[in-house]
Amino acid sequence: AEELKKELGGWSSRAKRLEACSVKGCKLRALNMSTEREEMGGTTLSQKKTFMESSSQNPKPQEVLPPGDADHGTQGDKLVIAMVGLPARGKTYIANKLQRYLSFFHGAPTQVFNVGNYRRKMFGSCVEHDFFDHSNPEGVKARRECSHAALEDLKKFISSGMEKGRVAIFDATNNTRTRRQWLIDELSPILQSKSHIIFVESVCEDENMVENNIRATKLSMPDYQSMEPDVAVADFKKRIAHYMQHYEPLSDQDKEYSWIKTVNGGQQVVLNKIFGYLPGRIASFVMNLHTSPKMIYLTRHGQSEYNLTQKIGGDSSLTAHGEEYATALAAWVHKNILVDNPRARLWTSTLKRTIETGKHIRHDEIMLDGQPWIVMRPREWHALDEIHAGIFDGMTYAEIEAADPEEFAMRKKDKLGYRYPRGESYLDVFQRLDTIIHELERQRDHVLIIAHQGILRILLGYLMWNEVKDREECPHISIPLNTIKCLKPHAYGCTCDSLCLVRSWGKKLCLLCIGSSRRKLVLMARQSPALLTRHLTSRLRCSVLTFRRCPGHGVALQGFVSLRALSIMTVPWVSLYLPLPIDPRQPHGRRASVHCRRSFKVLCKQSAGPSK
Repeated sequence: AEELKKELGGWSSRAKRLEACSVKGCKLRALNMSTEREEMGGTTLSQKKTFMESSSQNPKPQEVLPPGDADHGTQGDKLVIAMVGLPARGKTYIANKLQRYLSFFHGAPTQVFNVGNYRRKMFGSCVEHDFFDHSNPEGVKARRECSHAALEDLKKFISSGMEKGRVAIFDATNNTRTRRQWLIDELSPILQSKSHIIFVESVCEDENMVENNIRATKLSMPDYQSMEPDVAVADFKKRIAHYMQHYEPLSDQDKEYSWIKTVNGGQQVVLNKIFGYLPGRIASFVMNLHTSPKMIYLTRHGQSEYNLTQKIGGDSSLTAHGEEYATALAAWVHKNILVDNPRARLWTSTLKRTIETGKHIRHDEIMLDGQPWIVMRPREWHALDEIHAGIFDGMTYAEIEAADPEEFAMRKKDKLGYRYPRGESYLDVFQRLDTIIHELERQRDHVLIIAHQGILRILLGYLMWNEVKDREECPHISIPLNTIKCLKPHAYGCTCDSLCLVRSWGKKLCLLCIGSSRRKLVLMARQSPALLTRHLTSRLRCSVLTFRRCPGHGVALQGFVSLRALSIMTVPWVSLYLPLPIDPRQPHGRRASVHCRRSFKVLCKQSAGPSK
């Protein structure tokens, strides 16, 4: 506490020196915190005084902070990204990934215009390979109409707003120089320069990779839903052959244009005339993309000491129940991941609770391809640390609301943009997770990420682009404890399966033992007094009298409750809810469960209550 006071005193001295140097434009609001909070290491009275003096000397403050990288969009620029390449080379995958990345981590309004979708809408999905033959005049005319329709919609989108700039992605083959020149001629009048049109070409020289792409993505397209797989693959290969007859890849002849060329999923990348911050980020992101299948596993740390007391932030260790989940997670990883995928990776944050959750996973040294390899070598990322709560770190939400209701209301109103005083906002976390996303996309092996609720909300929202349409939804995504999310990305989205490894003690009344007397029940549950009180009073119409610690049961609490009259409507629900699983490690657990059911049956039948 003394060291913290010295730190705060030093910060206050720096603030006074800044004030003495007449540094303006800094509006520091006096925090409405109690004296008790100040004595516990919060904002000191001297700091409050400095804040108020600085504010009084700045009658016209800058009310809005400048946006960070996660919210600056394109800085007002309009960009068009045009895909180039043969079918089944991952163009649609790259286009969808770029759309998600730019809108999620840079706040740039981005939209994909897929010419294939326009073709299905205008001419139906059941077309054979002859439709794509360049010697077929009717097919050429129809495909030209589809391209014109998509480009007109793209122009309307790119011209309709300037709030943060806009990015449009034209997803088509664009495999001839004549076609690419047509795009430049059509788009140049509405863009600042030719450099704002970026061609992204995906080249794949590995025939096995092309075959895998066809079977993994193209067979599920509406074009081939009624065909046998082998027949559909043969038809699609004929479609590719039609395009190859006139294919002109990007080369030195196209030096006057801006383009990015990626070969075999990023094994070779060529850049030409890529200028500016956002085009540079696009190039960096594209060079990390590939279509190799992989699994991504997301899980929260086990229950921590702060979880149990409902505090936010901090760097607490795991509880006994958290250790139980850590053991179960290691057993599941050894059985379901490492058996077939010894190259799988393990990522955690730098905080104790995530490191302790992964500590039971084996890190054996084995030989792979003649080289030593450490299985699941843990990698700690500061970027995966939980969102920092600033001066509210280590407090419960009830304490925050009581200490500073204004801040509590601001967070409730805008959870995405709200920044804790001297802490972070979700948008700040978006910015530092940009590096994680680049590294995650680069990985070709399975990855297990043990992190925190706020972090996993953003990662899950980014990967599940079909379900989570906008990043404003991220702060409200449910990430329960003791659950692992198994994600499999593909060209048109991502599938997700949730698996609960350990039954949670978090928000249900899981009884350890029970005793009864006239109109009284003794409940022992792994709950905090506040949580147990809320459940009993709101759900069971009980009034809690007292709580006391139970020796020998760790975090278990014992509550004495007196029952009021139960309405007939709540009787079936009560009889099903209260006998929920009893901890099998406790003695006489089964007998306690039976006694619980019998007690409530008698209670519902007789208003006086059960006898012992």
